[in-house]
Amino acid sequence: MKLKIPKKVLQALDYLILFDPISLIMVVLVTLAGFASQSAVANNSPAWWVTGLSLNTFLSFAAILLVSGGILILNQINHVENEDKSNQLSPVENGQIEPENAKKIAVIAMIIGLASLLLIQKLLLAGFAVIIVATRAVGHNLLNISKKEKGVMWLVSNIVFAILLFGFGWQIKGSLNLTTLKMFGPYLLEIVSLLILIFLLDGNMLYKSYKDGEEIIHMGDRGHLIWLSAVLALGAFLWGLKLGDPMLTHSLLLGLVLYIILVFKVNHLWILRTVSYTLFFFVFFGSSQYPWFFLFAIIAYYLSKKYYNQRYDIRFPNFGNIEETGVQNAEN
Repeated sequence: MKLKIPKKVLQALDYLILFDPISLIMVVLVTLAGFASQSAVANNSPAWWVTGLSLNTFLSFAAILLVSGGILILNQINHVENEDKSNQLSPVENGQIEPENAKKIAVIAMIIGLASLLLIQKLLLAGFAVIIVATRAVGHNLLNISKKEKGVMWLVSNIVFAILLFGFGWQIKGSLNLTTLKMFGPYLLEIVSLLILIFLLDGNMLYKSYKDGEEIIHMGDRGHLIWLSAVLALGAFLWGLKLGDPMLTHSLLLGLVLYIILVFKVNHLWILRTVSYTLFFFVFFGSSQYPWFFLFAIIAYYLSKKYYNQRYDIRFPNFGNIEETGVQNAEN
C-alpha cells in the first residue's frame, strides 16, 4: 500500500517544492566540493566522516540555499511571464502558487540569506551571493533567442554558477588563491561533461519513464557529443587522481563504467542513467566525508519524489528504471 500525502499537506508542500529541492542538492554538492577541497589543502589530508558542524558553516550553507532557492523561484516566474511551459515540475507554472506570491517568497529568501552572511561577518561571501544572483538572472533571461544560442548561454551560465558555488564553499573556511582554481579544474571538466548530457536530454526528457515494450529514443546523431562528454569525465578522473581528491575520484571510478556503456548505447535511457547515477555517486561520497549532507539530500530526494509522483504523476527524480509490464523492452 502506497503512502498518500493528505491534500492539505500537499498544498503546504507546494511552497517547499517551490525552492526546487533536487536542484538545491546539486547546489550544496558543488559548494561542498569547494569546502572539502579547501579543508584537504589546509590539513594536507582529505576529510572523512566529519560530523561536526559549526554555526558559521551552517549559516553559510543555509544562506547559499536560500539565495539559490530564490533564484530558482524567479526563474520559474520568468518562464510563466514568457509563456514557456518547459518545466513540468514547477508549482508556479502549474498554477499551484501565484507568480506574485512566489516573487515575494523569493525576495524574502534571498534577503534572509544575505542577512545571515552579514550576521556572521562574511562580507566576501555576501558579495559572492550577490554575484550569483546577478549571474543567474542574466543566464536565465534566454527565452527570446535561438535554441542554439540559448544552449550556449545556458552552458556558460551554469559553468559560471558552478565556479561561484565552488569558490563560495572554499571561502567559508579559507581564502581564495590559485590553488582554488587548480582544485576546481577537474570538477569543471566533470560539470561540463554532465551539462552536455543534460542538454542532450532536452528539458522534459528528464521526466520520461519507459515501460517494457516501449521503444527507447536513440541519439546516434549526437554520438560526437557523447564521446566528448566521456573524454571530459576521464580527464576529470585522471586530474582528480593527481590532486588526490577522494570525492571526485571515488565517484568517477564508478561513474566511468556508465560512460563506457553510454558510448556504445547512445540513447536517451543510458544518458539519463549516466547523469542520475553519477550525481548519486557524488552525493554518496560527499556524504561519506560530511554525513550531515546525506541527511539533507535524503530528505530532499524522497520528499520531492513523493510530491512529484502524487501531484503531477511524474516519476522524478528518474534513474532510468523501466516499469515492468511483462513485455520485453526494445532497446536496440
